[in-house]
Amino acid sequence: MQRKLEKRLRSDEEIIKDAGFVLDFDEMARKGSMAREELSIAKWYGIYQSRQPGNHMMRVVIPGGRITSVRARALARLSESYATGLISFTTRQCAQFHRLQLRDLPRVLRDLHAAGMTSFHGCGDVTRNVSACPWAAICPNRRLDVLPLAEETSRVLSADRSLDNLPRKFKITYSGCAAGCGQPHINCVGLVAVARAGKDGAREAGFRVKIGGGLGWRPFTAQTLYTFLPAEHAVELCRAVGVLLRDHGDRRVRMHSRLKFVVHRLGIDRCREIVDGLLDAAGVDRGGFDTRPFEECAPAPPENPMADPDPRGDDGLAIQRIMIPKGEMAAAALARIAELSEIYGDKHVYATNRQNLELHGVRPERLPELRAEIAALGFAAEGFHGLRDIVTCVGTTYCPLAVGATHALFDRFQAVVHDDRYASIRARVLVNLSGCPNSCSQYSIADIGFRGMRVRDLRGSSEAYQVTLGGTEDAPGTVLGEFRTEDCVRVMGALLDTFLAAGTMERLAAHVRRAGLAPYRDAVAALNLPARPLAENPAELSVTEGFGETPGDLKTVARDIPCQEACPAKTNVPEYIRRIALGDLDAAHLVNQEDNVFPGVLGRVCTRPCESRCRYQWTSTRGPVRICSLKRAASDGASAPPRPLPAWFGPTGKRVAVVGGGPAGLAASRELKRCGHEVTVFDGADRLGGQMRAIPAFRLPPDAVDADIAAIVDSGVTVRLGARLDAGGVDALRREYDAVLLAAGASRPMRLDLEGLPEGAGIEGLDFMMRYNAGMLSGLAPDVAVIGGGFTAVDCARAARRLVGDAGRVSILYRRGTAQMAASEDELRELHEERVAVETLVTPVCALVEDGRLAGIRFQRNLLGEPEPGGKPRFIPVPGSEFDVPCRSVIFAIGQHPERGLLPGGVAQADGCRTSAPNLFVAGDFAGGSGDVIHAVAGGKAAAEAMDAFLMGAQRRRTGVRVEPAGLTDRTRDHDLVYPPPMPVLPPAARGAGDEVERGFGPEDADTHAWRCYLCNHKFEIDQDKCIHCDWCIKVSPRDCIRRLASLERGPDGEPVAWEETPPGDPAAATYIWIDSDNCIRCGNCISICPVGAISLRRMERCTGTCRDQ
Repeated sequence: MQRKLEKRLRSDEEIIKDAGFVLDFDEMARKGSMAREELSIAKWYGIYQSRQPGNHMMRVVIPGGRITSVRARALARLSESYATGLISFTTRQCAQFHRLQLRDLPRVLRDLHAAGMTSFHGCGDVTRNVSACPWAAICPNRRLDVLPLAEETSRVLSADRSLDNLPRKFKITYSGCAAGCGQPHINCVGLVAVARAGKDGAREAGFRVKIGGGLGWRPFTAQTLYTFLPAEHAVELCRAVGVLLRDHGDRRVRMHSRLKFVVHRLGIDRCREIVDGLLDAAGVDRGGFDTRPFEECAPAPPENPMADPDPRGDDGLAIQRIMIPKGEMAAAALARIAELSEIYGDKHVYATNRQNLELHGVRPERLPELRAEIAALGFAAEGFHGLRDIVTCVGTTYCPLAVGATHALFDRFQAVVHDDRYASIRARVLVNLSGCPNSCSQYSIADIGFRGMRVRDLRGSSEAYQVTLGGTEDAPGTVLGEFRTEDCVRVMGALLDTFLAAGTMERLAAHVRRAGLAPYRDAVAALNLPARPLAENPAELSVTEGFGETPGDLKTVARDIPCQEACPAKTNVPEYIRRIALGDLDAAHLVNQEDNVFPGVLGRVCTRPCESRCRYQWTSTRGPVRICSLKRAASDGASAPPRPLPAWFGPTGKRVAVVGGGPAGLAASRELKRCGHEVTVFDGADRLGGQMRAIPAFRLPPDAVDADIAAIVDSGVTVRLGARLDAGGVDALRREYDAVLLAAGASRPMRLDLEGLPEGAGIEGLDFMMRYNAGMLSGLAPDVAVIGGGFTAVDCARAARRLVGDAGRVSILYRRGTAQMAASEDELRELHEERVAVETLVTPVCALVEDGRLAGIRFQRNLLGEPEPGGKPRFIPVPGSEFDVPCRSVIFAIGQHPERGLLPGGVAQADGCRTSAPNLFVAGDFAGGSGDVIHAVAGGKAAAEAMDAFLMGAQRRRTGVRVEPAGLTDRTRDHDLVYPPPMPVLPPAARGAGDEVERGFGPEDADTHAWRCYLCNHKFEIDQDKCIHCDWCIKVSPRDCIRRLASLERGPDGEPVAWEETPPGDPAAATYIWIDSDNCIRCGNCISICPVGAISLRRMERCTGTCRDQ
């Protein structure tokens, strides 16, 4: 079934989600594999692919971080049975199993459910685990107990099927007081319990609601939605904000899909309006809601309650924390801690947002005994929320997204953080380590944050970390620099030494805000870390914005935009197709008029060299974009006929004569007029157009020719028709005008002396077509033989069929094969539909005559040999293969050549458009022999440029590359797989002499074809100075277009000429992550997911402009 062309802004992930969220894990386990789509949807079940092939991670949700001792022991059993005997805890208070096997997933899910737990909504674009401050139920500073609300919110929203398909993950947290221990500023929704005086003066507890927070590659601090929300509406409020994300989140660019971007884009006031409307529609009474500030009626909590070394609950019982290094512990240890909670605590285990565990309800007098048990397990029972309490993600130990080995760096830091020199500052420094920009370890809100990356060497790359300083929950840290892993311990020591020397009692983050980065930067500089040489940053364009004119710039455009490079007139194909896709046909038509002069003509008769170079030809996907037909669609759909284009320069006083009013002469005339010269066109015919007037009306209506020519003549070009010149006349023009262009075409037919042909029995192809178009041929005797295989031969055969009607046979007979004919596939099909026979590999030998009249022609068959100098294969007659073809009429369409007699005596043609006479130039078919319209246009434009330089003594216009930032193309892989609609044509029975056969694309078909275009003028490029080698772009590319390179060889102008790829399993071997423009489909997935903004998208435009404008 044909896939629908989807132009709504949706990512590949969104398209996958359309298939639904039901997975059969038993079936996947049986077959032993998961498809890409299944891997994606498995996240909804809390299952993620691990770094190790064939392994999986499962995330168990623990709302509010509270789990019973019975369930904690169940987690330990599951880890022993199915995982590695280890279990991890996350900053969202979840538990994780690693290295699960696919075959075990069905049993793990069942056993987890049997234990009263679930991994559902552990990952994926859903409401994630609802977190809460660790002491939610017992904190003496709490305004209300938020733990039941966290658990209720998780239950209600995870059961709400309308929230299963969100644009991205949706994170909610509850804090029991303004201290914000639940991290409300960095969540999608942060509910902070507050207390105010009610109308009757009584204490009223509720929530201050903040939305739009988040970390990741671009941190945002949450903004206040309501200053007061009655506690009974908390769950309804969370659902309404979830709907806000569902309906307004970006489903195309996943890196901008989070709620924080919705709030940033719409603004908090507009978001409030939407949420108010949703609550009203749900029947929620908003009478108690408020947006006005107020003073709390309860004592302010301590600034950092979590730093209390001996915390107590409001019941006077102790809270005993257990430090879990790297957030990972043995299953046996978790089982013992569950047992300890039953012996000493409230029979629950609490997970914190610093990856530690807690036991609540401990009688103070039993703390020494409990701490001894904890020590026996190998865990620390002190030093929390300080320097030794390092948060780290799993890094490259398990995670497929990580680029940093955070567990190894954690181990390296232990000697530093336990150094007694730093005892006085330990409580005022937090350190978080992250293996990638995803912020699972919240590196940007730590006093010192480390974020994993890779930096390139001369060959290969090294693990490194970006270091940020001064982060807090409401203000992300500032980047200090990037350091290789082996230097990070020294860097950490220098930062701690600097803070220690400051002698301040504030947190390190506060000191950074007050004193700035300078003292810390100076301290790191004083380390004199070894500098390592880097491989060059291989940018392919010389400018990131503006006008580039290096040879490398031009080579990049030529390589990246093969259709434009193949076009003789260098038409900006991607730009006019982009305009059509945007619905701006006038702009598309103007691009064509500027570049190829005759858009209405060439949209019908161009030989389409661009389409043979379209990158769809390389991918063998549904054929090339119909570039030529789209040119016609723009011309047909333009709101007005073409008008004269503006001049480039003012009047120069120079006079130019152009001999020949065909496509080359007219194209040159237009350009010369725009250069400010006076131009007069001399043509021997009674109307302009040259060879275009020989193209039959059923292919090219005369009105289309007239409209394109009128735009040139109306610019002020003088025209003299009926002016038949000889060499003397041309010589006279040389003396009268400052410069002369000979563009008289190739009008002399090539002769075929066919033995025995009666006088007047044959007609030359060009003469035949001119007379046909002029209505001077009333009939033609069947049968008809057309000898030749070029454009004129095809036109002659189709015209002959219209003259002879249904009677008789019309044949094309050509000496080489079908592949060497000029006819396109469409034209060959139309020949077949119009019952024109095509006989190839035959050469005429002699005419057959009866009663003095032509009765037939004898042919001899050929074989093809080696290529001749022009590229076509030689034809080799086969002896004894003669055969006869009956015919009464024969048309010779074997080509034309220029009338060289027009050159004045003593003047010879030189290279290109020059002659031995300085002020005499040549162009078009006269310069290069019989060709086609598009080559003639290109020749005329080139001649005009040379003539202007001759007349003015300098080149006034130069060619370069205009580079400008561009937005995403909105392409998806689906556009590659659409079946392009065919060109509508008249049925054969309705094809009259003047009826155009191809009817042109309507708006919908043109739109479909235009959206297929790869838009190759859009250049995606990775800045190697910013790239961290996370490989995320590689993971989301729909084709093999982003490569890991060990080396990249560049040509003399900087263009890539060769490269050496590296295997994905060896990240250290890759020097570059590089986008191969040849295979890039311009979908933008890479730029959407790049976490560090290393990928740029710019639009390149090959252009020729006045030198003063560049």
